Amino acid sequence: MYRLVKVGLMATAAWWAISAALYNLSHWTESLSYVEAVTTMSLFEGGTDRWQATSNPIVIWAGLLFIFGGKVAAAIMCSMGTWRMWKAHDADPETFVEARQIGMAGCGIAVIMLFGGFIGIAENFFELWRSPDIGGSVLSGAYRYGGVMALIGILVGATDDY
Repeated sequence: MYRLVKVGLMATAAWWAISAALYNLSHWTESLSYVEAVTTMSLFEGGTDRWQATSNPIVIWAGLLFIFGGKVAAAIMCSMGTWRMWKAHDADPETFVEARQIGMAGCGIAVIMLFGGFIGIAENFFELWRSPDIGGSVLSGAYRYGGVMALIGILVGATDDY
């Protein structure tokens, strides 16, 4: 039964990554404008005058591609993990452990994107925390999603007594 719970957890991780990537893809211009607002630091008074503020299109596009690429990679890897875990849910422990590896890596990719991109870069470097309008909601979402993806990776990776 616990293996099926792990499959379900990985499936929800895959679903989150798929839906998040599709949202970015279907709202590309809007997503690009949010990244631009963060990198130009225009979301709070005096931000555009700070040394790290930039409107360089390469930086802006790199930011969105990092976000989108992380979500796509997590979606693919978590989906593959879900499928492999499902196929191995009745197999010997070694086979199931091997089946879950790619999904756990997908969860890790999502955490890297969410923590590194949103908290490390957007919040700390570009000072998104200063934004009274979207800073709190964006950062709390990144923290929430990153924490859940990390927890799923930990739970799926936990050893079992079979």
